[in-house]
Amino acid sequence: MIAAVDPSRAEEVGPVLLEYVRRRLDAPSLAYAEAPQPLGRSTSSFIYAFRLADAPAGWTAPLVARIVLGEHAGPTLQREAAIQRFVAGHGYRTLDILASEATRDTELGLPFTVAERIMGGTLLDAVKRAPLAMPRLLAEMADAHLALHRIPVDGCPLPYDAPLVERRLEDWHRRLHFEGAEELRRGLAWLQDNAASVRQEEPAICHNDFHPLNILRDGGGQLVVIDWSEAALGDRNCDVARTAALFWFAPLGASSAAERVLLWSLRGFLRGRYLAAYRLRQPVDGERLRYWEAAHAFNGWLQMVELGRRGAAAPELQLEMVRQELTPRVREGLRRYFWHCTLAG
Repeated sequence: MIAAVDPSRAEEVGPVLLEYVRRRLDAPSLAYAEAPQPLGRSTSSFIYAFRLADAPAGWTAPLVARIVLGEHAGPTLQREAAIQRFVAGHGYRTLDILASEATRDTELGLPFTVAERIMGGTLLDAVKRAPLAMPRLLAEMADAHLALHRIPVDGCPLPYDAPLVERRLEDWHRRLHFEGAEELRRGLAWLQDNAASVRQEEPAICHNDFHPLNILRDGGGQLVVIDWSEAALGDRNCDVARTAALFWFAPLGASSAAERVLLWSLRGFLRGRYLAAYRLRQPVDGERLRYWEAAHAFNGWLQMVELGRRGAAAPELQLEMVRQELTPRVREGLRRYFWHCTLAG
């Protein structure tokens, strides 16, 4: 049943997605009210908005399909579905997943999900509409982040067999196998030598990609968190550091020159205001924050090098946002930020 579908082309995705939905719902005459159209930007998936005509109950609302790339896409989707069900069971807002296909043996030939679309847009959209509301929206974001970290982890489906830092170090050692990476190896040696500062931890659920493009705001103003592909159990300071680093590097993912200039001018404010809002609610350990910001910068730096080595064979390069970020300027920015963090203590 595997189809040769180009996930970047709506005209190819539309017919096979409809074929899948017809089969799943046993509704052979089902049609689109609105055919799939690209929605948003991502570094891991193609996202399409669509709506069905005269659909069965549960499928009548506007919908969104997310087609995930990468060799580990299937297990990632399975893990995402499990953690979203778990946090939703504790009252945390996530997408209501209608269908999740973790194998490539479907009409699309790639793992994908279908969910009800949240029509309010992202938190970044909300900031663009009302810039003066930025401090309040950052506070709401900090509230949602802390609420996640306070969910009891008993029964959580995410694996936990070692402290988060040990799992990260093992992953970096495994990936850093190629020649000509002496500076990366020196960076990894620093992370190894300083891991004791974060090894003792109280495990919490960490989203690990918590930023305004992964937070939707529904019609009632409630925040809905999406894209749980990086979720893990571990030190919550790692999760906070990831968000702080993403605010600092936000200009690199800007969708226009004007947006890039604006984010360059605001990134210090965004990072500082977010950390202040979180700290008002829960302390953040400065030494842990510094280590984890260095770790996130190192991981991004390593990812840029890996993508450059893989070249056109990397499926992620089908994504415009990845191509936009795969530049010497971005790689150099991550490298410099890593070394800055190592000297900041």
